[in-house]
Amino acid sequence: MSIANWIALVVPAIGLLGAAALYSFQKSVDRGDAIIAEKRKAYKALLNSLFEHAEHRTEETRKTYDKSKIEMLLVAPDGVVKELVCVQEMATMDMNATGPLDVHSAVVTLILEMRKDCFDGSALNSDQLEYVVPIGKPTPLTGTIEGHFEPS
Repeated sequence: MSIANWIALVVPAIGLLGAAALYSFQKSVDRGDAIIAEKRKAYKALLNSLFEHAEHRTEETRKTYDKSKIEMLLVAPDGVVKELVCVQEMATMDMNATGPLDVHSAVVTLILEMRKDCFDGSALNSDQLEYVVPIGKPTPLTGTIEGHFEPS
């Protein structure tokens, strides 16, 4: 066999191997993106149900919140689940032992952990989220700051 014949056999084989490697890589990227999308969906559902339950405290909101916690157990990494446990503990403790600001702080930490899981480059810290997270503290209805929590 001449070199031209070998080249005619080797070039398509190299192309096939390259295409297979590229396909495999793209499938793993797509799978990772799909997993992150599912996590974001579950995180959003949890935060929405937590907010609704904190605001209204009805049987329906409790059931929705409980269902979203179960979904979190399926998709969330250990760090997020641990922070969810802290939120649950703060929310169910006697208010003499803990107050709304403790619940608020636990929710902020939970959100930070969720962001770490979904966004590799998130540089936000708890002080930056304290002011905008409404769970565990009231948002003022007027422009006055009286009684409103300001981050330290």
